[in-house]
Amino acid sequence: MLFRCIFLRFQTDGFFRRKREQYGDIYITHVLGNPTVRVIGAENVRHILSGEHSRVEALWPRSTRLLLGAGSLSHASGSEHVVRKKALMAAFSFEALSSYVPVISTLTRKYVNKWLASGRIYGFDEFRTLNFAVSCKVMLGVDLDSAECGRLMSVFDTFTSNIFSVPLDAWGFGFRKVTLNFLFCLYKSV
Repeated sequence: MLFRCIFLRFQTDGFFRRKREQYGDIYITHVLGNPTVRVIGAENVRHILSGEHSRVEALWPRSTRLLLGAGSLSHASGSEHVVRKKALMAAFSFEALSSYVPVISTLTRKYVNKWLASGRIYGFDEFRTLNFAVSCKVMLGVDLDSAECGRLMSVFDTFTSNIFSVPLDAWGFGFRKVTLNFLFCLYKSV
């Protein structure tokens, strides 16, 4: 198996190198049967992204579309995408971000007091937990206790680490882990 992975890696490098030599820094190829634009260099990426929906259109992997659902931004295209993106970006406007400050300050103060009382903390884990609690409060309006926060963070971690997985609902595949974890989470909340 290791030999196959190494062989595939070298074949991929050579394939993209040959395509770049033949077609330049921007070219269309097929990856896993899907037409794909390959872009090399920051200026070229900026050029492509400035014409999103006029020059190119993003196509999310099937697993991402299935997991995020039909109403998600990843399913939208054209004017529908513009409308959904505009609605989503309203949550990140200056006014919206300013309104989050009191909530963030209150939660941060609560966590800092908890950390001071405990004496010793594991910074990365604690800051991740604080960030997740702030996100849940600001975006969903939900206050989480530490046990609930840990459980939901575990589900979220599984989701984010497998969102670009092979969309096979079979044992041992990341897609299956996400769907089972999500169903278990729903079951526990009922």
